Amino acid sequence: MSSRPDSYDILPYDSYAHDQSHPDTLAVIAALFGLKPAAVHSCRVLELGCSSGGNLLPMACNLPESRFLGVDTSARAIDDGQRIIEELGIDNLEIRRQSFAELSPEEGKFDYILCHGVFSWVDPATQLQILELCRNHLAPDGVACVSYNVYPGWYLAEMVRGMLRYYTASIEQPAERAALARYYLPALQMMAENEQDYRATFLRAEIERLANSSDSYLFHEYLVEHNRPLYFHQFVEMAESQGLRYLGDSVRETMFIEIQPEPIAQFLRQCPSLVVAQQHLDFFLNRRFRYSLLCLAEQQIDLFLKPETVQAMWMRSTFNPSPALLQAEQPSVTLTASETGLEVSIEGPLVRMALAVLAERAPAALSFDQLMEETSHRLQDPGNPLGQVEGSGESDDRSNLAAHLARLYFSRIIYFHSWPAEVCNRLSERPMASRLARIEAREKRTVTGQWHQHLYLHPIEASLVQRLDGSRDREALLRELEKVERSLGAGSEPQEGASTDELGEQLDRFLEKLRSSAVLIG
Repeated sequence: MSSRPDSYDILPYDSYAHDQSHPDTLAVIAALFGLKPAAVHSCRVLELGCSSGGNLLPMACNLPESRFLGVDTSARAIDDGQRIIEELGIDNLEIRRQSFAELSPEEGKFDYILCHGVFSWVDPATQLQILELCRNHLAPDGVACVSYNVYPGWYLAEMVRGMLRYYTASIEQPAERAALARYYLPALQMMAENEQDYRATFLRAEIERLANSSDSYLFHEYLVEHNRPLYFHQFVEMAESQGLRYLGDSVRETMFIEIQPEPIAQFLRQCPSLVVAQQHLDFFLNRRFRYSLLCLAEQQIDLFLKPETVQAMWMRSTFNPSPALLQAEQPSVTLTASETGLEVSIEGPLVRMALAVLAERAPAALSFDQLMEETSHRLQDPGNPLGQVEGSGESDDRSNLAAHLARLYFSRIIYFHSWPAEVCNRLSERPMASRLARIEAREKRTVTGQWHQHLYLHPIEASLVQRLDGSRDREALLRELEKVERSLGAGSEPQEGASTDELGEQLDRFLEKLRSSAVLIG
């Protein structure tokens, strides 16, 4: 392997958590579709293209009995990640500066293989090598997650990429080239300002998105030599040629036909296979990116969800229920997923009360049995707002609730998990963030919650997170916030004039933000 620094050494790619690639996400989808994936609390995980370990570090901290290996060719990224590993003192994560070709058979089998942000950015031979590695190193019930750019969504994005590459072609240094591309964006904006066709509409939205992106993303996505989107069916054909089978996608809302608008769902029901249906859905949605899951070709996939599989899950909610959820005079309630915009109509006291329980316990997860017990207990209370409820039989109630929860899961209104992460669903007297989150707040502008979702922070917020070690009560944190406000205020002069009450409200809002995002562990 060459010792020459590449573009990732000069302009490192932002490395942070991707919940779509967490083994827990993969295990849930695999179990729902008939596989028997390894338990995430005692598994082996390989990440191809791990950068500085921003995705693997939170996994290793939260799953101390599992083993993690990451490889990447960027010396700078590996050095940065190794420094954090040593500071944390964890021994279940190893990251190496190593090419994919140098992975030997002696590494053995892995339960989960992750490859995010690599496949579309390498040559075709390396793409096949990635899939071959997945085939050779996956355990029998293993699952691989590979992300990549797809058509048709990337056709218009390629127009912007071509413009930016042409304008910056004379510049070699990554940071300088990204800066020049950013300088060009307003000119492109003016070109599209007064036009109303679909191309101009897309161009305006794309320029706004890029204007808010980092230089690292702008360069590595739009200015590097290799960026090869492909159609979904082409990716599946490549995977099948290497002895792999398409299992599903970790962006789950596109996996369940019945939650699509009826004209689309009606068409998709007539498709001869899952792959054909998914390809047509890409056309309908103009999709541009996928997180596809693969298993070994000999595995048998069952697309018919079984109630007992759902009943083995842990589940949590991220939505704020409206008062109508528990109003008996409302025969049904329409819920809208904030992340997807999908709407789901629910009726019946059982599922409505279950959703209220999940919302109350968030961001913690409940097992299905815990949820069923708490829901039934509340419905039997004569004072419950939905009125007295006669059960149809415990077995029927469990199956009914499981079916409704599956629909809500695929709509991204609730989450399924295969394990219960350590979270805090009530603010303690001395709030504590994980040690990793405190380090992340010091090193970068994002922290990782216990459910592996990253949260962007304002500099004042990042400074405050570093102080959440469990030793400070609210009054001490209020004094710390006042110091931080004075030293990191929005203006060039230290801020003045914020009252104690205003600072207190600011602190309470921020702590609630951290709690609801599962950043707090105590």
